Amino acid sequence: MNRKSGDEKTVLDEKNRVILSLLLKDASISLTDLSRTLGISVTAVKKRLTKLEDEGILKQNTVILDFYKLGYEVMAFIKMSVDPSMREHVISRITKLKNVIELYEITGEYDLMAKVVVTDVDELRNTLLTTLTKIGGINRTSTMIVLRSHACDQDKILEGDYRA
Repeated sequence: MNRKSGDEKTVLDEKNRVILSLLLKDASISLTDLSRTLGISVTAVKKRLTKLEDEGILKQNTVILDFYKLGYEVMAFIKMSVDPSMREHVISRITKLKNVIELYEITGEYDLMAKVVVTDVDELRNTLLTTLTKIGGINRTSTMIVLRSHACDQDKILEGDYRA
């Protein structure tokens, strides 16, 4: 969550909650279908979407890949303890690695956590022992292999008194 100081929080009205809920279920829903569901004009829907984008609530339309079907059978999280003076260097290098699909700055015993996908455990081992060791500034790692992932309904965050 990239929150900058000075970012204002937005209170969503019911129509915007419905728009977001419908987009979470199907990001390709048409403006016409949104308009029909909400009982407002296509122009009004477009204005609401533009405002949600301008406010940073809607960041991007995206595709969710099935990594398993693409041959990446192992997903793992790699926690890394990083030399503070090398933090930006490490982040810059890790975000460019092919198998890293997400990178988080975290609190606690470790500084960074990378979500990686690899074809098999041997490739994970290679990522740990070869690729990461070539990046200066990583002091130690801890790896967790994902056994199974479960999707959570993001729509529930829109219930009740929601502030973005």
